[in-house]
Amino acid sequence: MDENRYEAIGEVKGAGNTSDRSQYTFIDDTAIPGNTYYYRVKQVDFDGQTDYSIPLKVVVTSMTIGIRISSNPVEDILRMDIDKLPDFPAEVYIYSMQGQLLISKVLDDTQSVVELDISQLPPGAYFVSSNVMEFKPIKIIKVGQE
Repeated sequence: MDENRYEAIGEVKGAGNTSDRSQYTFIDDTAIPGNTYYYRVKQVDFDGQTDYSIPLKVVVTSMTIGIRISSNPVEDILRMDIDKLPDFPAEVYIYSMQGQLLISKVLDDTQSVVELDISQLPPGAYFVSSNVMEFKPIKIIKVGQE
């Protein structure tokens, strides 16, 4: 769409009634590299009232990031091999299966291996994601120590 016409592309469940700051993520899998997109968020309150965020212009680049998870399942240290990083600060995120952001780390463009301490997370399934649009989330399994 353009900056004056919008269409719904997805929904993200809200955190409920909270005064705490909440962070949400949605990936537009239909975005095409080389194009410009305008996004805005429609918030719907419990009483049905709606509010829209200011529009955000996003220029999709053709940059890809290569991340391989070295071992899965993992105990305490998640090891990621990095092939290529974009020209902007790339980050990796660990999300719960419910979409809650648990850990984020800015990647150093000189690193080819990243070790992320996930020892504080309980055993279970999680998603590794990135702020680089072409990166698809990877499901990991955290196991407890024996």
